[in-house]
Amino acid sequence: MASGEGSQPPYRVEFVRDDGSVDTVETTGERSLLEIADRNAIDMRHGCREGKCVSCTGLLLSGDVRYRTEPAALTDRLRQCGFVLLCVATPEDDCRIEVGQSVLATAFPGLWSSEGHAGVPQLEIARTELTRLETVGADPAEFDHLEGSLEPYENLQKIREAYRNARDRR
Repeated sequence: MASGEGSQPPYRVEFVRDDGSVDTVETTGERSLLEIADRNAIDMRHGCREGKCVSCTGLLLSGDVRYRTEPAALTDRLRQCGFVLLCVATPEDDCRIEVGQSVLATAFPGLWSSEGHAGVPQLEIARTELTRLETVGADPAEFDHLEGSLEPYENLQKIREAYRNARDRR
């Protein structure tokens, strides 16, 4: 357990992984949840660090967080369901947060798989970019660069389907 940072009372933050393991740290809440994980050598998936992608999505099981900046990549529905972006969320009290591939698969079905994609960073980058583009209501023409870059990967069909759905909605 790491010691608190600063003069506020320490908060206990628990990161619950897909395999059931738990990483527990103490913090004052001055840093984002992702920064807290980084400072305590807890390996955490992340991308933009600005709340504009969904790579660091977690599910708040208990406690409360506040956002440093608006989590642009999360819809109101996802926020109401308890999903948080670790890169821009800071703890307001003791928190228990589920993290990992299963959280991403639940929040973004069709874009993430519960099986994971270790060793396929281009696919993860493309998925994150696709989700960001859909979330911010970007012009569908911006999606075109994603299709060609994913040819070698087994989940290309899922990405293409999401791409087409986003294009059809516009």
